[in-house]
Amino acid sequence: QFGRAIGSFQALQHRMADVAIEIEMARSAVINLAGNLDSPDRDRHVSATKSLVGRTARLVAEESIQMHGGIAMTEAYALAPLARRLIAADHRYGDEDWHLARFIRLTA
Repeated sequence: QFGRAIGSFQALQHRMADVAIEIEMARSAVINLAGNLDSPDRDRHVSATKSLVGRTARLVAEESIQMHGGIAMTEAYALAPLARRLIAADHRYGDEDWHLARFIRLTA
């Protein structure tokens, strides 16, 4: 805003830190899944990871648009197609809600 870098605002720094933590949790879930691909509980791990990654992708897309003041929704801005791709990826092979329900069903 007014010639200052967007990352210089403390409130946005806190939001970016929260998003970074969520991304690291999703990365850890993927690493955990990779270690359990030969496990009998593989399907449960797949659903847990897909649910978490889908939730994180949606959070990243929404927060990045919000932090850029909505300008990220314009086609001229490089973030718009990335945000759409993140949200669309959640719906491939079952969305976050479907995998959460599957995880609960497999855990019970």
